[in-house]
Amino acid sequence: MSWDKNTYNMSHIDEISRTLTKLKIHHAITILGKVKGMGMNDTYDDKEYYELRKLEYKDTVILEKMHRTTDCDTDDVIMSHEFKKSEEPKDWELEKTTENS
Repeated sequence: MSWDKNTYNMSHIDEISRTLTKLKIHHAITILGKVKGMGMNDTYDDKEYYELRKLEYKDTVILEKMHRTTDCDTDDVIMSHEFKKSEEPKDWELEKTTENS
């Protein structure tokens, strides 16, 4: 662990869910799984694991993924990815690690 690495949640699921609720549009959020935080802020915030979710509404699916890097000084980021229901990936991986170049 490095003093410079952190985990940031940049997903839009919470904001979209709030908007859908205000507009009274039916939607559902399910938990896909959990991933371990490896950043220094995870130690301070006592947030060892992050739940990754799926948001469904109308013809849309939004999936979360942890994007990691092997660089101990580069942050890990949770991001949301939007798909049409008919194009939802069947083998969605919760984590993607990018090697340093």
